[in-house]
Amino acid sequence: MADVADEAEVYPAKPIRLAVPADVITKWQRLIGLTADLCAVPVILVTRLHAADLELVACASAADGPYKRGETFKIGRRLYCHAVLTARAPFHLYDARENPVWADAPEANRGMVSYLGFPLLWPDGGIFGTICALDDKPHMYSPAHRELILHIKEVIELDLAWIHDHAIESKQPAKERLRMEEHFHRVQKLEVLGQLAGGIAHDFNNLLTVILHSVERLKRSLEGDQSASEVLGAIEEAAHQAVGVTKSILTLGREVPCVKEPVNLSAVIEDAAKLLQRTLPASIELVVTKADPASLWIKADRTQIQQIVLNLAFNARDAMPEGGTIRVGVASAAREDLAAWVDHPDHDDGFVCLAVSDTGTGMSPDVRGRIFEPFFTTKAREKGTGLGLAIVQGLVRGHGGGTTVHSEPGEGASFRVFFPRVRDDQVPSEILRPPTTPQGHGERLLLAENDPHLLAAAGGNLRVDGVPPVALVLGPERLDRQCLPALALVVGG
Repeated sequence: MADVADEAEVYPAKPIRLAVPADVITKWQRLIGLTADLCAVPVILVTRLHAADLELVACASAADGPYKRGETFKIGRRLYCHAVLTARAPFHLYDARENPVWADAPEANRGMVSYLGFPLLWPDGGIFGTICALDDKPHMYSPAHRELILHIKEVIELDLAWIHDHAIESKQPAKERLRMEEHFHRVQKLEVLGQLAGGIAHDFNNLLTVILHSVERLKRSLEGDQSASEVLGAIEEAAHQAVGVTKSILTLGREVPCVKEPVNLSAVIEDAAKLLQRTLPASIELVVTKADPASLWIKADRTQIQQIVLNLAFNARDAMPEGGTIRVGVASAAREDLAAWVDHPDHDDGFVCLAVSDTGTGMSPDVRGRIFEPFFTTKAREKGTGLGLAIVQGLVRGHGGGTTVHSEPGEGASFRVFFPRVRDDQVPSEILRPPTTPQGHGERLLLAENDPHLLAAAGGNLRVDGVPPVALVLGPERLDRQCLPALALVVGG
């Protein structure tokens, strides 16, 4: 092994000597912690290159894990990161034990046999260090997981650019500079969240689709069994909510189309209350106030509105560790309620108000002013990500609504969410009719899908619905196009 001075000469640029603020490192720590969970790896590190060593400036690892934040390593060719730093390019090592070059690397000696790393650069091209994921077993990273880590790399490099520019540009007035910094970090958080969610949404929805198709088949085969129907109904409702979670998170970072139609907000509240009754601890009482009139219509995506209710209720639950009361209600918005919504738009038909309150610990003015920021949380890392209320804010704004909150320390919290109202006579008659399941009449249908579980589940439901014969094809590339003219419909996953 070459000495330290020789190793330093290998790297194509000298590191810049600028301090990284503590709050920036804290943000990195939270981001890589979330990424480690999503990628299912035990360790993700952000390292910084110094003259003679490599410092771990951020570390996502278990408390008893092999790495600790602040730890340093002597620069050497045997380090996995050396391959990234010298080439300024990604480096993936599937299994160090099968590679004589890396079998005795310091990381391998700590049990980390798999590595995926990317370089981190200052805006002028100087090396800052690396971001890397390590695993104690061979790991072939999926394209989605590579993208997740790449997006975190981009966010860190944006921070490095801000630190660099901040160090050389100090002519702006302090107040204006602070405002720009806050806006910059807020945009970063939104962008990375959108990218993180996009990387997992497709696979997650496929799994949920299999669950929903399977539940539907079980409900039909067990028709008449009241006990089984209730259990299956709970599973189905929870799966629909999980689909909504994916859609909701996507709205934070990008424009995501949602299906808006007239929705009876009172009915949505009742459905959400059923799920809450099954999930809230016994120490918390749920009180639901019926609307008057019974039907209060808004134009909305039903799943997203349910997600708003659940997020607010779960936030209230977390504010009452010793138990308490959550009150959920919906009513026509009163003039005095709207007064608290600054700059609310005019709407001829008025607004509907969803109210969620708790008897919890309450919030200080400082906390209350930041509760809608993505990743802001007063909870321990394992108990919250700081996304629940940020999701609420994004969904409400996407529906043309607004949110107000009143809270003081020790006095609980009260959230009011306002939506533009739709009059009863504006609701299409077909929405008021109960839905029916379409039946087939012997048409020929072909279903093409890459996921074998989703293919089997969807095909089974189509057979039950009376659409024989159904041809199942694993992957569109296997489709025999000569049979297309004889088909009534081709469905591709």
